[in-house]
Amino acid sequence: ADAVKGGKKYKFTSTQHFINYEDITAVEVKAGKAAAVSCSDVIDNQSCPNGVCVTSAIANYTNRADINKFDSNTRAEAILFLTHYIGDITQPMHNCAKLRGGNDYFIKWKGSAMQPPPYQKNKHALHFIWDQYLSDTDMEENYGSSTTAYVDAIVKDITCGAWKDVAASWVSCKAPLKTDSGMLVNSVCPIDWSQDGNGFNCKTAWEDLAVNENAQTDDLYSNGYYAKNKEIARMQIAKGGLRLAFALNAL
Repeated sequence: ADAVKGGKKYKFTSTQHFINYEDITAVEVKAGKAAAVSCSDVIDNQSCPNGVCVTSAIANYTNRADINKFDSNTRAEAILFLTHYIGDITQPMHNCAKLRGGNDYFIKWKGSAMQPPPYQKNKHALHFIWDQYLSDTDMEENYGSSTTAYVDAIVKDITCGAWKDVAASWVSCKAPLKTDSGMLVNSVCPIDWSQDGNGFNCKTAWEDLAVNENAQTDDLYSNGYYAKNKEIARMQIAKGGLRLAFALNAL
């Protein structure tokens, strides 16, 4: 989905990857601009312009993946987009309007202000730390750089480990999603998921940061930010995987 959103055919999907909740984060509090953090749960034309954002996209592509409604090619494409968007919605920065979801908040990582090749001309941004570096570094340092070991540990924590008592709540919906053909998908609830992801924007995702988004003074790998957030990133990946599995099983 990221690879095609810039092309002519799928340009319309570029705004389907996020929802712009207007949050008050720890950065505003630190700057003296607010007394306390506050996470919004308002879905309106500001957070989801013209009704187009990641929550509506998940509902739409769940509908298009409905076996009773569309042909196999349409369903296959829908499942590809659905897979990506369920991943996006678990990532806190995809649920926050501040500085374009952290894309315009620049930081250091492992002593460098710039990304490694082939993106060495780009500054490190907070958004990408959550997209990739928290999990990649955790995998490298604690799972022998093995994707298999990382995933196996996640599955173990869901089934019989740290998350076994809460995993059911990750796929429990306040109200089931109904597709256009009338099918109820009890395990797909994008609004609940977006509010869950956004909750971390009022917790640790915007803590331990400089007030100036262009300062690049704090190294988030060594200042405690990585240590504080790596398990959150791993848990959010676990949520995304479990939610996708339940969604696909329901179709």
